[in-house]
Amino acid sequence: MRIGFLGASTTVNSHFYPYSYPEFVVGWLNLWAAAHRKDVRFEVLNAGRESVNSNDIEAIVREEALPLSPDLVFYYEGGNQLDLSTVVPSLAGPARPQDRVTLETARAAFRGALD
Repeated sequence: MRIGFLGASTTVNSHFYPYSYPEFVVGWLNLWAAAHRKDVRFEVLNAGRESVNSNDIEAIVREEALPLSPDLVFYYEGGNQLDLSTVVPSLAGPARPQDRVTLETARAAFRGALD
């Protein structure tokens, strides 16, 4: 069974380690198959790239991964496309994180909670 792993730098992994998570996953699957006497061998296709975004991934899938006929494909993307201008500073408590309050309105919300 050929498993393709696609994504950015998280899929590639650090250059300080000899293996990335796709190699570990396939290694563990092969150990499991051998221990359970399954007649299957798992292969890894690591198509991860550094400094790519989701538009690049589409081209990698079409031009590189699909021609290798994977039986299963995993796509994992980290936060490479986070636009910091969209982040809103806010406060939330651990018991009710859905009741988040922006820092801009925190003072009025705090006073309102005391009334």
